Amino acid sequence: MKKLLPIALSLICLSALAEVKQYSFKVVDFTSKSPIENAFVRVVDLTKNKVNAIQSDNTGKVAMELDLSSHYRIDVGKRTNEEGIKYITYSFFLGVNDISKPTVTEVMLEKVKVNSQINLSNLYFEPGKAELDGNDKIALANALIALNTSPSLIIEIGIRADCKESEDIAAQRTELIQQYFATKGDYAKRIVIKNYGKSSQLAGCNCDSPTLYTDEIYSANRVAEFKVLSF
Repeated sequence: MKKLLPIALSLICLSALAEVKQYSFKVVDFTSKSPIENAFVRVVDLTKNKVNAIQSDNTGKVAMELDLSSHYRIDVGKRTNEEGIKYITYSFFLGVNDISKPTVTEVMLEKVKVNSQINLSNLYFEPGKAELDGNDKIALANALIALNTSPSLIIEIGIRADCKESEDIAAQRTELIQQYFATKGDYAKRIVIKNYGKSSQLAGCNCDSPTLYTDEIYSANRVAEFKVLSF
């Protein structure tokens, strides 16, 4: 039995390693297309509630090992030494299928003119609700500041509902966001508001699957997600 123990341990280790896959992408500047060195990357394991921080190398490459049993949110950003200029942080979600067959191979970071208070942050809703709290209103106000500061900036706000919610709630959230901006001025040509409903789920969620996901996965889809379309 003692002679078989190392073999058994090796098999266990190989089994564990089989659940981990290498994932990589490149970070580049949106305008110059040149690689961005030392971009900060925040890897949030939504399944195990863990956070890991890494950086891109001198070629802009980011490499990490991801557990195939987990779902992730990846935040990518970069600080600049230019006064009044910042890169907009880019976030995306990865599920099992995304890790196995990478959908994101290049992340392009865009610079915008900002002041210290500007931040394009996603809005997250309570289950079954279409309401704005204080933090949501601050996020929307910051989006207005960004639009006013950068006249060429065009953004998309994608509205979603999680698998357990009705399609109607996504429509209500969309109308809520539309009404907010309608009272703030003429931004119709610079803000694209899309109702994704329960389609195009984030964080590897699939509403057609019988799988029951974690609360973190569902909450990731109760969202108004900001994207920069052009600058």
